[in-house]
Amino acid sequence: MLLILAGISIATLTGPNGVLEKANKAKEEMKKAQYLEELRVIGLGLQPDRTMENWDNQTYMNKYQDEIQRDDMFLDAKEIKQLPNTEEITIQVITVEGWVYWITEEKVEYKGTEDEQHPIEPEEPVIKPTGIYAALVGNTLKFYTTQEAAEASGGKTYENVKGKIFTRDNTDNVEKPNTPWFADADNITAVEFVDEVAPEYLGYYFSDLKSLETVNMEKVKTINVTNMYGMFLNCEKLREINTKGFDTRNVENMGWMFLNCKSLTSLDVTMFDTKKVTNMEVMFNGCSSLTQLDVSSFDTSNATTMRSMFANCTGLSEINLSNFNTSNVTNMATMFHGCSAIRKLDLSNFDTSKVTIMDSMFNLCMSLTDLDVSSFNTSNVTSMKSMFSNLYGIRTLDVSSFNTDQVINMYKMFNGCSSLTILDLSNFDTRNVTDMTSMFQYGLDLKTIYIGPNWKTASKNTNMFLDCATSKLTLK
Repeated sequence: MLLILAGISIATLTGPNGVLEKANKAKEEMKKAQYLEELRVIGLGLQPDRTMENWDNQTYMNKYQDEIQRDDMFLDAKEIKQLPNTEEITIQVITVEGWVYWITEEKVEYKGTEDEQHPIEPEEPVIKPTGIYAALVGNTLKFYTTQEAAEASGGKTYENVKGKIFTRDNTDNVEKPNTPWFADADNITAVEFVDEVAPEYLGYYFSDLKSLETVNMEKVKTINVTNMYGMFLNCEKLREINTKGFDTRNVENMGWMFLNCKSLTSLDVTMFDTKKVTNMEVMFNGCSSLTQLDVSSFDTSNATTMRSMFANCTGLSEINLSNFNTSNVTNMATMFHGCSAIRKLDLSNFDTSKVTIMDSMFNLCMSLTDLDVSSFNTSNVTSMKSMFSNLYGIRTLDVSSFNTDQVINMYKMFNGCSSLTILDLSNFDTRNVTDMTSMFQYGLDLKTIYIGPNWKTASKNTNMFLDCATSKLTLK
């Protein structure tokens, strides 16, 4: 009987599900978790330097790999290397126990043991660019992957533009793109991609095609594209863009992308991945027929300039910017200039701590009655020229958070704010301001301006109070 009990006790301790086996598994899982946590901590420790030194993705991942190799916990690792052919830069670590970990910019994960298969499965395979040939067939510019297909179309064919980077050159005092099809711009009314093509650059691709009306890009594979600067610049008759095939995850530049597309009545950018975009300046400027524009899904955390981003979008009555991260933006000049139909702008979430220029930011927003700039940090701003000029409908304006000690230009800053009756500028430091010309001109209802001890009237101040109800200044 005792032998039987002893056998049961030994089995309980050493069997497949015994106490010792469970203890070993628990110890193993704890060790795996420690590796995982250490890899995450290494990445977090690099973040301050990454931000301060503005490392690109590859530099960051190279530093990450170096730090892992120096870490005591991974000195005896079997392998620490970057994997080839992955969509994201991926570091593979195989520990001395044979446990595999993958590290990307976004996450650290345990992948199993080295004896198991670890196929690389990116969200979508990177498509190697093939040839890109265009032919003008009738009034349609068609794109193919082979010269034979382009020639078989029976239209006028152009050179292979695979890998080409287009620019706009000043020729005969006229700035125009150097795309091969621009010579036939007057005849191009439609664009169609017949074959699936994978360009690397789309900057200026359709710039200045002023007769262009429709674009179908459903077959364009844009996963490799980093630059869309000026892509549809000055396409004045463009009514429709099918952006269903757009994959913008690697795009860094969207500046001037839809500038002066004044016939566009709708534009779906809700699927745009903008997390890598640094340049959004003049992006929608002049899209005057748009009555709606949904940019609520935009990730703007890397954007550095939003100059004239929505300028002259005269048809927009509202725009939701509540998700915008502007912490890296340095230029907001003319951002909403000429948005004459917008009635309300809630910018209470805007981080303007790095912005240096706000010239004409809200100029000619004539229908604006509700503007929240109460949280603006203007400590680095040097120019506020025409910032609130011609805001006819604004009755109250809270600029109590403004730090103006770096500002040198306040020309026409509140010019044409004809409904304002009181303006509290008691926190303004204007000792460095050199130009206050027409600063309060046409303030028809303006009765009181409060100023503080750091107020100094600039030497250049012509027409400063012209056509104001009063020029009375009350010192707090």
